[in-house]
Amino acid sequence: MPEPENKYLKTAWKNAANRLRKAGVKTPLLDSRLLLQNVLGITYEQLLVSATRELSDEESQGFESYIMRRLKREPVAKILEEKEFWGLKFKTTQATLDPRPDTETLIESVLRNFKDKERPFKILDLGTGTGCIIISLLKEYPNATGLGVDKSLDALQVARENSEKNNTANRLDFVQSDWFSNVTDKYDIIVSNPPYIKNDSIQHLSEEVALFEPKLALEGGNEGLDAYKNIAEKIEGFLNPHAKAFFELGKWQEEPVAEIINKKGFQVAEVWEDLAGVPRVMVFHKPFLKVVK
Repeated sequence: MPEPENKYLKTAWKNAANRLRKAGVKTPLLDSRLLLQNVLGITYEQLLVSATRELSDEESQGFESYIMRRLKREPVAKILEEKEFWGLKFKTTQATLDPRPDTETLIESVLRNFKDKERPFKILDLGTGTGCIIISLLKEYPNATGLGVDKSLDALQVARENSEKNNTANRLDFVQSDWFSNVTDKYDIIVSNPPYIKNDSIQHLSEEVALFEPKLALEGGNEGLDAYKNIAEKIEGFLNPHAKAFFELGKWQEEPVAEIINKKGFQVAEVWEDLAGVPRVMVFHKPFLKVVK
């Protein structure tokens, strides 16, 4: 009598990957593997040496429920409620934008501009979401303190949980704020990955983004520039002397964002490209006075 389909780990993984591939999922083998690992609670190495392991009915049902959600284009990070960023693990939910590798360019640009990791920098994160940016920075700068702001109370709750999990809660506060509306202090480093998608372009994004990411974290207005304009309007009052600000950019937005920044009297210092060669992070500051003797 033939064995039931998907009884063994290797067969279940292979069949799930084939179903995802036929449905047009871009990374079917990886996605099915991550979902299966989570159901079984095992590492990738353990999975590779467990090909002939039999799955229990409960494990099979759990794996199938995950695959059905992925077939509906729900991202793996949303299914598992976890995403890795800068070598750390972050909880992510329907209230937060999933951390993305492109955003690590922002962390790299801060580190190259502020090389003394022992200084007690004050860092502000505008639109913190999961908190992945500011938490990653606080892990790099052990004497720094920070504030993460977001309009969404649900997002702030996720960020607080991530701060606790990554052991930065004693140096990081959060506040509900529409950009600077509830911010009162001045900072050495201000970072932001603001919403920068044109409102009418969201429907054309992948289903994983359009259907499952929070619109609040995506909608940047008719031109995708509303957040940059709102932040640039007031940011000067929250910068310490010699402070720098770091904006993540949408694809090919460096020129219009630079124009917004320049009109407010700021100097664009650098634009950093991500691994795909796309201008991804803009660094700017107030022009520093030169002392002439």
